[in-house]
Amino acid sequence: MLKSTLPISTIKLAKYEEWFNDCSDDIKTCCSNALDNLEKHYGWKTVGVTIPEIENMRLAHFLTIGSECSTSLGSYQEKLNIAELGWDARFALAVYGAFSSKEYIKAQKLR
Repeated sequence: MLKSTLPISTIKLAKYEEWFNDCSDDIKTCCSNALDNLEKHYGWKTVGVTIPEIENMRLAHFLTIGSECSTSLGSYQEKLNIAELGWDARFALAVYGAFSSKEYIKAQKLR
């Protein structure tokens, strides 16, 4: 439990059910117990929320991270022996390198 000496009972925690439940049962149970303990100990409330464009935002985030990763690794990629990389790294680098600057700017507008 938090070591606060002053209770802050007006805290509300947002919970997006679709993502909250998208995990293994042991993690879901652990997180649910943590929320229950915060409510019991501090009087904090958990409020269910929806985020209408969450999937679009997730894609914009992926495009941003991928573009920035590809840009920062650009000078090193020429020296890489692609055959030494795992399939996941080869795939990621190929996808990241396929994003255009126009797509990157659109992603930033969405974010």
